[in-house]
Amino acid sequence: MEHWDNYKELTSEELEKITGGNFPSSLKFHRLIKGMTQDDLAKIVVVDTHTISNWERGITKPCAEDLFNLSSALKESMDNLWDGRDQFGVYK
Repeated sequence: MEHWDNYKELTSEELEKITGGNFPSSLKFHRLIKGMTQDDLAKIVVVDTHTISNWERGITKPCAEDLFNLSSALKESMDNLWDGRDQFGVYK
């Protein structure tokens, strides 16, 4: 799992530059598609509900470990979760 260690070293700014950073909309989209509330997701990821809200509104961004946990909880790749442009086109 050496590649995950390298991935976690990236800053939020570097992740946004690489992926395009549509994270707030993508997170909410994937959460709703899975039929989860913010509270449901927060319990799985082990963060406060306000943290999920702040991520979905773009106020803050998750650290790489939280992004990994979100990816696991929502059963989406980190790339798809961070930059959901492809998925939005399918559901419009």
